[in-house]
Amino acid sequence: MWRFITGVGLGAALPNATTLLAEYSPERDRARLIAVMFVGVSLGAASAGVTAAHLLPIFGWKGMLLLGGELPTICALLVFVALPESARFMFVQKAPAERIGRGLSRVGNLSYGRDTEFTLPELKGEHQASISGLFTGGMGLGSVLLWVAYFMDLLVYYLLTSWLPSLIVQSGHPIEKAAAVVSAMLLVGASVGTLLIGWLMDKIKPCLSG
Repeated sequence: MWRFITGVGLGAALPNATTLLAEYSPERDRARLIAVMFVGVSLGAASAGVTAAHLLPIFGWKGMLLLGGELPTICALLVFVALPESARFMFVQKAPAERIGRGLSRVGNLSYGRDTEFTLPELKGEHQASISGLFTGGMGLGSVLLWVAYFMDLLVYYLLTSWLPSLIVQSGHPIEKAAAVVSAMLLVGASVGTLLIGWLMDKIKPCLSG
């Protein structure tokens, strides 16, 4: 049950972080900034593997699970208190202009008065979003391909992080070496690939159609 809840949390964290960062990023540098964020994810995964290899003999596997639950809980509380709400979300929810302005002021310098009105031109004519909207307007194939790509990406990631350390340990190497090898693979491969893709997306049109 806890593995399932953890998977739901991990699966929801990245899309939400990506969406919020894209919303507050300049369009010309958006892909590169998102790529930098994903490099941070890779750094976190790599450092967690090395840290766990050194702490495991001290605290045991139960202690590592407790630590893995406590740290995200603390982070969630910090996010709840300190992270500005999405301005788009507040607009769609018809939040008062004063609340939207306060949220934007936390991100950048913004001057607004009581008569300030916020608009989203791209939402003109849109009344309600739905899952079916992902398959209309020629977006069906793209939506499915994105889902398949993300699924396969996570599948490869979890296979590498779950089985590769075990295979290295079974071959006679200590767990510290196994964690170091997997962490280095994640750090180098993910960082270089992510930054390159982010740079290309800012230089080349991401979609070939539309």
